[in-house]
Amino acid sequence: MISRSRKSGKRIRLTNKTNCPSFDNCNAPLCPLDPSSLANGVFYGDEEVCRARKFASLPWIKKQKKIAKLGLSVDDGFFTVKMLNSIRALTKNLEGADPDDFESEEKWLKQRLEKRVRVSQKRGNNKAGNKEMRGNSIAKKRNNLVFATNTSNQEIGGEL
Repeated sequence: MISRSRKSGKRIRLTNKTNCPSFDNCNAPLCPLDPSSLANGVFYGDEEVCRARKFASLPWIKKQKKIAKLGLSVDDGFFTVKMLNSIRALTKNLEGADPDDFESEEKWLKQRLEKRVRVSQKRGNNKAGNKEMRGNSIAKKRNNLVFATNTSNQEIGGEL
């Protein structure tokens, strides 16, 4: 790996070993220093996660650690960096892509996208209903009326 020094601007040669002291002993299948593992590698929930503090803040490494805590096994499927980056919330019923299906990563990503669209549409309908209710309560308050719910014992429109 070749990089430019921040101070001098000179090109310097960096090796994975200088960037990560445990590079030779690490068994993590997805390594931030190995471009081929990021492009083609897969992660199962019971595999090792990168331990380098330098990379602990990467979102996909944080998600790997959470998946490992869930106790997922090989039977629960695999995850790629692209899949890890697409996950917004981790739940205990999370499943990875099927290792026996060649196109499972694309199918998994497509299913997540479709689900996300359905949920956002459903939330959009709920938000419209909430705005309508808020508008009614504001109108009642403007007329100097006390807003009461249906379960209240107070007369609707009564004054305090």
